[in-house]
Amino acid sequence: MVKGTEPAHDMLPYFGYQDAEKPGEVDVAHITFMALDAFRAKHKRLPEAWNVKDALALLAEAKEIEASWKNDKFDDIKRDLKTFFKYAFTLQGTFNPLGAFFGGYVCQEIVKAITNKFVPLNQLFYYNATEVVPDFELTEDLLKNEAAFTEAVAKVAPKLLKDRTDGLRICVGQATIDTLKHSKLFMVGAGAIGCELLKNYAMLGVGTGQATKDKAAG
Repeated sequence: MVKGTEPAHDMLPYFGYQDAEKPGEVDVAHITFMALDAFRAKHKRLPEAWNVKDALALLAEAKEIEASWKNDKFDDIKRDLKTFFKYAFTLQGTFNPLGAFFGGYVCQEIVKAITNKFVPLNQLFYYNATEVVPDFELTEDLLKNEAAFTEAVAKVAPKLLKDRTDGLRICVGQATIDTLKHSKLFMVGAGAIGCELLKNYAMLGVGTGQATKDKAAG
């Protein structure tokens, strides 16, 4: 967010609603990305993937913003704060199908702007797929103990291999990547929809796993 363009808190921005099963998460997302701007301005970088210290620093920035936020607060540990930390841990990740979705969304808005024929996006839209992020323990005690929190997160945090799948690995974890690699799919047709599916399958590495003692090849 460019300095000086922050919304006045008596004139809150309008959010496009993305999922009726995730109440309050739009506010969590907006505050998180406002906090990310503050974090980047201070540290000149993004929070490291699955780094508890950076995530807690980002939370401190978010709490300052939340204090003056007149919309919903995020204080539910099991819902709001867990969603926040899933954002914080995966800000350097890449979930390819979601990237493809946003590419289509942006193109749709460009067509609207060019043709002046359709109703454009009104202000802000956030969409998440936090359900694919590895789950982890989060309690009040862990929030007060960085060492214990780090130990709990280390149980699910993926080990990065410095290859092309690291962006995806940050988001979904190694176990899901292994499942995707050893999946077997048969798709009939590759037209307008099928070609997009094939692209996502390729970016996710679906069916690329080599045979091992325990698993058949993808």
